Amino acid sequence: MGGLKDIAEHNLQRRESSERMLAQYRAFNIDLVQVDVHSGPCPKCLRVQGKVFSISGNTPGFPLLTEDAIPPICAEGCRHVLLAAPLMFLEARGQAAYLRAFSCNDGLVVTDIYDYTDLRTGRSPGRGLAEGERIAEEYRASRQRRPRGAARR
Repeated sequence: MGGLKDIAEHNLQRRESSERMLAQYRAFNIDLVQVDVHSGPCPKCLRVQGKVFSISGNTPGFPLLTEDAIPPICAEGCRHVLLAAPLMFLEARGQAAYLRAFSCNDGLVVTDIYDYTDLRTGRSPGRGLAEGERIAEEYRASRQRRPRGAARR
């Protein structure tokens, strides 16, 4: 991303895309959405990534989707999107109970897809918020030290 104007345009497009997706989910009677997971999220995104929210508030046990969980979540060129997470699908995969518990606990976070996989398989309840913020900051710092396009060793 270039400058502030580019980031502002990106965030505007992301908000419009999120609103279109929410309208489609409502049209298909999909009430649950999940914020996707990325490595090294900012502190604001870290608090909601991987969590499942109810669009209407009518699905018991899941928190209501609020403005602060609709992408763009942060002002730094947020990459997050909302994914459809139908309750029938979560139940069929045996994921509804732990995602319900994880999504309702503001003190638990996932820092990356590996952490989320551990959560999904029951190997971890998620990380504590302070630990998650530390891990995400370490990841962001390591990405800033390596120039774009530089080979990994």
